[in-house]
Amino acid sequence: MRPLQGEHYHLLPDTRARCIEYRLIGATHFREYYPEAKDSDKNALAGKRTLAGPQIEKDFVRYGDVTTVLLKSSVRPPAAVVSYIIPAYAWQDTYDKATHTWRSGRIGVLRIYLERPFRVSGDRESIGLVLAHNIAHTPTTEDVQPVVSRWGADPIKPIHKPIADTALSVGNLCDNADGLRLCRLSEGGFAQVRPYPVEFNPHRKLWYADIPINPLGSLAPFLRLAIVRWQPDALHEDLKDPLPPLAPADPNADCRISTVTTADFIQLNSERWASVHRVDRHTFTVTISGPRPSPSGGAYATSGNVTFSGELQVRWSAAGTDTGWRPETTADGKTGPVDLTPDPAVDDADEMTCWKMTVKIKSTFVARQHRIVLRERESYLDRLDKPVARLVYAKFIDLY
Repeated sequence: MRPLQGEHYHLLPDTRARCIEYRLIGATHFREYYPEAKDSDKNALAGKRTLAGPQIEKDFVRYGDVTTVLLKSSVRPPAAVVSYIIPAYAWQDTYDKATHTWRSGRIGVLRIYLERPFRVSGDRESIGLVLAHNIAHTPTTEDVQPVVSRWGADPIKPIHKPIADTALSVGNLCDNADGLRLCRLSEGGFAQVRPYPVEFNPHRKLWYADIPINPLGSLAPFLRLAIVRWQPDALHEDLKDPLPPLAPADPNADCRISTVTTADFIQLNSERWASVHRVDRHTFTVTISGPRPSPSGGAYATSGNVTFSGELQVRWSAAGTDTGWRPETTADGKTGPVDLTPDPAVDDADEMTCWKMTVKIKSTFVARQHRIVLRERESYLDRLDKPVARLVYAKFIDLY
């Protein structure tokens, strides 16, 4: 076999990250001279000595091993353009057969929609959440680390204790924190970046990413996210503790991340966990737990207060599936929403509490399908300083 002479180059027109597979293929132009060739193949191949087409058989072609080459991106990706952010929820529903208990909880998620184009630096491009680092006890204040994600309490809600550190930390991540990467920012300094995958929404024609947030028991906090494009297949330095000096400043010292984009403030609703325990065939105990406003709210005592209600409903099959639910009178003679009472065992200094109620079904209607409708309403002051209630939480739990 004739060896390849000299060096061979594969020139690419841009700096995108690529994963390229190379393989050498050897074939002959003189197949008709081999004794293994059939007479019919000789006639068919007469005057058709090209490597392409179905005439080439396995006996006359040799394939080399596949060599995979990862070509890393050599420049920082462009800054991400955030279109808007909306709050969403990740629901977790479970049923424990041993204790006959339904549990349902919601986890706050921030869905970030990004403008096109995307994956301009490579196919594995995604976004990253920028978090403050505390290597060598570096302060996380805004004057020291100005371009990191931060959060704070709602100024009109009475809270038990203020948020001590305004910088988002590893504790605010609901998923595994092993994915944190220490990066050098183009703005100067260092930060931790948590990558998140992106998906394309064909209806909105935008890319999006979901970031679960753990509010750590805070009451409806505000968040200001710092977002970067993340390209794992890019040139970068291996950052370790102790950190290297910041000088000289090289804009492409860490090509994994783009410049930081700071999004607008977005409020995340409080976490709520609901459970329904079946005491016996007719009795159910309903409990809702989560953070609550401080009872000593001062001038804002009216604003931010919450009330919970539970309603027993029964389904009339003749009226349909979704529209067939009607309020049902309990064995206690109550019809419609009934307020849940806070647990008196919880101390006033504790921000987490729970609300409870007991529901009893009439024995004559046990065989019918029932459900519990839980609602949370929050009061706030309108322009005339009058309290107005709005719905901030609703959950349907079927009773089987």
